Amino acid sequence: MSKNRRTEFTISSSVFLQTFNKQTEKEKYAILLNSYTSVKKATEDKKFYLKIGYKPRLVMNESDNEAPYRLYLAICTTKTEAEKIVSGFEKEYKNAKPQIISIQ
Repeated sequence: MSKNRRTEFTISSSVFLQTFNKQTEKEKYAILLNSYTSVKKATEDKKFYLKIGYKPRLVMNESDNEAPYRLYLAICTTKTEAEKIVSGFEKEYKNAKPQIISIQ
C-alpha cells in the first residue's frame, strides 16, 4: 500500500451545497443524470461525459443508503438554461432521462 499513491475521494452532500452557496447566488438548478451504488461505476460514467465535452460533477449523498453517489451533468442559473441542455442531451442520447433539480 505504501507504493500505491492513487487516492479516491468523494464529496459529501453538505460540502456540495456549501460550494453552490459560495460560488454565486444565481446558480439554482442542477441536472441529475443518475444515482449509483458504486463509486467505480459513477467515476466511469463521469469520465465518459468529460470525454464528450460536458463538465459533470460527482457527489456523495450521505443520507441515501441505497444509491449514495450522484452524477450531475451541469449546474445552471435558470430553469430555461437547464431545460435547453436537457433537450439537447436527450436528442443525442435517447435512452438518457436527466432530471432538473432545484438546489435553492
